[in-house]
Amino acid sequence: MHSNGKKANPIVFISYAHERDLSSRVEQLADWLIGKGVQVITDHPYKNRPPKIGWRSWMQQNIEDADIILIVCSERYKRLFEKREVVESGGYGVTWESAVITNDLYQSRLKNQRFYPILPDDGDHEHVPAVLMDWHNNHRFPSGMDRILSLIRDEIIVPAPTKSIQHLFPGELSGKDDPRLQPREGEVIGRDNELAEVLSFLNSANNSAAVCAHITGSGGIGKTEVCKGALKQWLSGDKATRTFWLQVSDDADTASYLAN
Repeated sequence: MHSNGKKANPIVFISYAHERDLSSRVEQLADWLIGKGVQVITDHPYKNRPPKIGWRSWMQQNIEDADIILIVCSERYKRLFEKREVVESGGYGVTWESAVITNDLYQSRLKNQRFYPILPDDGDHEHVPAVLMDWHNNHRFPSGMDRILSLIRDEIIVPAPTKSIQHLFPGELSGKDDPRLQPREGEVIGRDNELAEVLSFLNSANNSAAVCAHITGSGGIGKTEVCKGALKQWLSGDKATRTFWLQVSDDADTASYLAN
């Protein structure tokens, strides 16, 4: 039976429908993956002689035992998978494989770590069977074969924090990426000189216990945005600085405000 753990040489089974030139394109994908150390199983070695155990057992056992099943989604594959097409000839393989795949998803209560739809470069999202859409990450070949290799080989690592959660005082900025320092309109234009002056003042007083200054001007000319931009740059160069951003009234007195 298959294993959900990552292997040095994982076993990959590729399910697809025979149509147009898709078989040769799948064979090229398989050969490329084999060259990267992946053990790939397709029907291509059996062009002239069927498997000794017969096609149905071969398909079922390989789907059950493979670590990853890549499902090449095409318009015909979807119709066969969802049993929307009355097939006069051919299509038996996809019909059988889709039954095995659907049963595995049903038995696992849709907790899937094995079945992943992929598309040829000229494929359409609409060709992904509905039951597989939850695991569709727009993997394509041949343009995205490196991503397909990562899908097969790489573990999902959720980034973990490198330090304990910050306990900030009211108004304290968490750093240069604090949302309160982001420009309101996306960017500040035409205030380079003013920004440089504020930044120069901050840098000249970086050894002080507290830095106080006033910036005056008519409303709406960008005073707040200049201050935010200067603080953002300043904090980029001094990670240990503790900085506070507080909204105060226009008639606030700096000395009495700091005393509180």
